[in-house]
Amino acid sequence: MDVIRWLDRMLIKLTARFAEFKKDDPSSFRMSKEFSLFPQFMFYLRRSQFLHTFNASPDESEYYRNLILRENVSNSLVMIQPALMQYNL
Repeated sequence: MDVIRWLDRMLIKLTARFAEFKKDDPSSFRMSKEFSLFPQFMFYLRRSQFLHTFNASPDESEYYRNLILRENVSNSLVMIQPALMQYNL
């Protein structure tokens, strides 16, 4: 849980530094296009099996952490936030 709190603090610091907003006006929040997807990826990383170990054995947790460390950047991004390619009813 300490890692998740640290990620939250870093995300808040990053958005405070690089975003434009007026105090007490949530509709004025703007972020540059370079950082626009970063909070979204942080949200999915916080919820992923790479950080949460609840309801998983230590071996399973370590397997997922080693798996993401061995992959390249594009595969790691897909592992953090999967893309929906097709949907049928």
